[in-house]
Amino acid sequence: MNKISTIIFCILFTSMALSQQLYEEVVYLKNGSVIKGTILEQVPDVSVKIQTKDGNIFVYKMEEIDRITKELVQTSKQTDDFVTNGIEQNLAGKFCLSGFGGLAFPMGDLADDNYKNEDAAYRTTGPQFGLSVEYFFIPNFGIGAQFNYVSMGSKEYDWIGDKPNQDDVFTMLLLGAHGKYIFISDGKVRPYGKFGLGMVMSSLSDSPVRVSLTTYRISDVEIDTKFYLHLATGVNFFVSSQISLFAELTYNYEMMDGAKMKFTDISGNPKHEITANYYYFGLIAGVNIWLGGTD
Repeated sequence: MNKISTIIFCILFTSMALSQQLYEEVVYLKNGSVIKGTILEQVPDVSVKIQTKDGNIFVYKMEEIDRITKELVQTSKQTDDFVTNGIEQNLAGKFCLSGFGGLAFPMGDLADDNYKNEDAAYRTTGPQFGLSVEYFFIPNFGIGAQFNYVSMGSKEYDWIGDKPNQDDVFTMLLLGAHGKYIFISDGKVRPYGKFGLGMVMSSLSDSPVRVSLTTYRISDVEIDTKFYLHLATGVNFFVSSQISLFAELTYNYEMMDGAKMKFTDISGNPKHEITANYYYFGLIAGVNIWLGGTD
């Protein structure tokens, strides 16, 4: 009888210990946030108080809560949940879809308006927009692809005496790949760094081209496709586990040296060559939508 009692006691004790080690309480909010931890207090039809494993305590009204469950605790270090202010932010296995817009600020020869500089491009600050998709292999690193459209207007051409219509626009279509590292943070704001490269397709539309000593023709100019490098730093603000907002400062270096410009001017030469590399800074903001993730 004593042996049976001892066995029953051991089974009950082991079961209780395992249940405490393997399960945790999870609160799902209606805004998509997921909070994992231990419920300290629950007032029926009023509120729930929960403490996360990093020691933070949160109180939610019942009308904010979708459901409350008990779930198995992840044991793998790679899939441990990152909790920022109660919002699960383990990015491993997630896809990130992003849309953004902002401004592009030409620098160096791209912005120069000195007629003595043969590589001066006379560009002004212009708009840009784009889309990107990323996949995160581990909680804070992923790779992605990006499309970016940039448009820059023209400064006044001081080498043209009769001041023709200056509505020419320099456009760039950038298609590239990148890697992104998001730093771990205790808050909803998480900084990141990004490095990438790709191809840039450029053109000039409605550009004045000299066809005689006194005459200019408005013409479109085709430019060879070249490579570009992309560096960026920014911050994400996580509204929930599925949505974040971001702001980003970018640096784009276009390897345009040797690119052919296809048009015909007074010299009769159908091709002219760019002999400089161009670069510009960008300031963009947008929204991220996070899909998937490891269970």
